[in-house]
Amino acid sequence: MGQLHAAVNLRILARVADNSISNRDLVIDWLLQNPKSYVKDRRDYYSKAVEDRLLQERLIQVLVEEENRIVGTQSVSNTDLEKELSRMKRSFASRWNSFLSDFEVSELDIKKNISRTLLVDQTLDTRMRDSLRGVSKKDDTAFAKAEDSLQSWLQQLRSRYKVQIFRN
Repeated sequence: MGQLHAAVNLRILARVADNSISNRDLVIDWLLQNPKSYVKDRRDYYSKAVEDRLLQERLIQVLVEEENRIVGTQSVSNTDLEKELSRMKRSFASRWNSFLSDFEVSELDIKKNISRTLLVDQTLDTRMRDSLRGVSKKDDTAFAKAEDSLQSWLQQLRSRYKVQIFRN
């Protein structure tokens, strides 16, 4: 007989292009960011406000990942991916295999998650650096303009890849 898991009321929270984002995805994302919080079979890790923040973060990740899939300007090295996976395993310590089993995910699933996160961080960093290139460090408005430019780009991605949010 299969392993008993804590009851999960799986909800699809959003869709971007051909990708669905569920509350389960967000719990896994949160635990990968906060591995010391993991407790086997627990599912109520955060408040609605944190879920909303996590959903926005995941939406940005999927948008940037989708854009990169089409445009193909950024990539993640296997070395960086393996290094981050090792760091994550150390953070979970002896609970790593329990986490994988509890959420029925594989290391390949986790690598995809890590790869997406690294890719997005790299892409956003590159876009910010490009926006700030040639700007004097004394220019107080440059950072604000670069952030506005980044937000504008993300808004363009939102409309290009049709973001649908299924919650109130």
